[in-house]
Amino acid sequence: MRRLFLLAGLLGLALFAGCLPALIPPNPANPIQTVAVLPLVNNTTDVGAPQMVREKLAAAIASRHYAVMPIADTDRILRDRLGVTLGGQLDTAPLDALRRELQVDGLVYGTLMDFSEKTTGLYNEKKVRARFHMVETATGRTVWENGLGVKTEEKMSGTAGLIADIASDVSDSKDQEVPWITLASNTTEEEDARKVFALNMAIKLLSKATGTHLAYETGEMLKRVLETLPAGPGGTAAFSALVSDLTLPPIVLPPCPAVGHMDLGKKNFTAVMMTTWEGRTDNESFSWEIPIAKAGRKIRMDVDYAKAFPDMPPGAVQPMIMIHREDKKATYALYPDKKEYIECSETGDRTFQKPKMTIEKVGTEKIDDHPTEKFKMRVTLTDGSIHEGFIWNATDLGNMTIKTRMEQKEGIHTTLLKNIRLKTPPSSLFDVPPDYTRTEHAIVPAAGR
Repeated sequence: MRRLFLLAGLLGLALFAGCLPALIPPNPANPIQTVAVLPLVNNTTDVGAPQMVREKLAAAIASRHYAVMPIADTDRILRDRLGVTLGGQLDTAPLDALRRELQVDGLVYGTLMDFSEKTTGLYNEKKVRARFHMVETATGRTVWENGLGVKTEEKMSGTAGLIADIASDVSDSKDQEVPWITLASNTTEEEDARKVFALNMAIKLLSKATGTHLAYETGEMLKRVLETLPAGPGGTAAFSALVSDLTLPPIVLPPCPAVGHMDLGKKNFTAVMMTTWEGRTDNESFSWEIPIAKAGRKIRMDVDYAKAFPDMPPGAVQPMIMIHREDKKATYALYPDKKEYIECSETGDRTFQKPKMTIEKVGTEKIDDHPTEKFKMRVTLTDGSIHEGFIWNATDLGNMTIKTRMEQKEGIHTTLLKNIRLKTPPSSLFDVPPDYTRTEHAIVPAAGR
């Protein structure tokens, strides 16, 4: 019972830490009164973290005498008018379009760079790091920017704890883009390490379940970052009129996983593509299924990201169908809920592009009862980035690639074709339905992972 009260107390501290910003007077000369906090770019493997940090950021900015547009209204306008649902898509939204649709004096952009917890017993660490900037919409001028990383750590006494601590410090010192500070550093006796490990794991699980994961570190980071934000002019502003006349262009979704590096062979087939992500930093993982069909030079993938990202706001992600027609040099993105579609040129969509790639055979394996040859691959994408990993080609299926494993700094992305049926799918699957309307203003975003 005592341990339960301790857990509850720690969660309570996390909830209220960082919620008491320094009191400052308003600045009536500041021309920026109304502000919209835009979706954060997520460079972490935690799907829910950007929204939590964004909500705390909006509340903290409001405490500095700005009128902050409700996040729900901001998201609805971005989604329905500009086709933006994720921070990574904001590069495609011009400033004049954001100013016209949101009708605010200032825009706050941000990138969540780290949001992780390492729990080993020898060395336990919690890290949150982000950077932000505010743009005046009337001039396009950046009026404020700041960033910071904060961490708390608990290490075991003795050599093992010292080595783990040094390794973490060396890793942080290599990244000077945004500085780090340590909020607290505690040392635990070796004989208590196992108890501390168990307690920290329990706190981690409970805090995630209650939506307070890394709330203390987040609050402290924001409090320090916003110390340099100029005071707003004060006063209030009504935002209700901004959302009364919304139009509803198509909702835009994250793209499906790229398959250009996979050799899908010459056979026609249907299958289910199992896609899995395993984070390196916080051991987070998720997976989802994508039905795939191939007939000649035509490919279709049915993507439902709502199953992969259950923490996304309702309506933020909807079903999407990708159809690649090599015979027409085109790719289509279909939105079933809207019965609308967009058309991309063959070079304009990265999902099916063939990248520069070198392979080297490293062995043979049996994958789902299929004999395969395993190759190490090195892929160079059109943006110049290089990725390495492995592919498995099934010799009984004409050397079709049935498994891939791409290794990145943040984690490992794996795809596996299952339930492969060698049959020709109906030709209608690869045509845009006649009752769908073509639209031009949907935006095809870049991949988030």
